[in-house]
Amino acid sequence: MRGQHDFAVFLEGTWRLLSGFEHGLGWAALRGADRGAETEIPGGKGIFLSINDEEFVNAATVTYALLTTACRLLRTRHLEPER
Repeated sequence: MRGQHDFAVFLEGTWRLLSGFEHGLGWAALRGADRGAETEIPGGKGIFLSINDEEFVNAATVTYALLTTACRLLRTRHLEPER
């Protein structure tokens, strides 16, 4: 179903965003940060970024739900005896 595929893409993207926050990836910092003051430097600009708390909490909540669901599926499919 298309809706399920779209939701799976959303979950994977959110997982990658949280991973990017945790690993300090530039694209994640730009996606999930609030921009502050800009300063002129030779050859470009310096910019102050601070993580957007709401973005981080949303990403962490979705990722936690995804992880707990995956663990539940692992348990029911592989660790519990068949009845």
